[in-house]
Amino acid sequence: MDMSSVTRDHHIRVRVSGRIDAAESPAFGAELQSHLDGGAVDITIDLGDVDYLDSSGLAVLVRSWRVQTARGRRFSIALPTDESARRIFSLTGFDAVFDIDERDTVEQG
Repeated sequence: MDMSSVTRDHHIRVRVSGRIDAAESPAFGAELQSHLDGGAVDITIDLGDVDYLDSSGLAVLVRSWRVQTARGRRFSIALPTDESARRIFSLTGFDAVFDIDERDTVEQG
């Protein structure tokens, strides 16, 4: 898993690529928590280049979403382009819960 982020004003776009599984979820969660604690008003998690996401990665997203929305702030997700990685969102119904960012996942910021 690789992560990078772009900050513009109070918006942060975190780009993630590779696998988000039980081995990677702690680092993924720590990175997202640092952005949540940093006071970002608007966070987008760009999963466009994620090719595998398991329940531990989804749990990190749910926890982060709950923290951010409880603070009255925006948390959105750009879904993976890989169909198998994208499927977990529809199977769990979280594609109807999360604010889905429909912008092109390769967009710069």
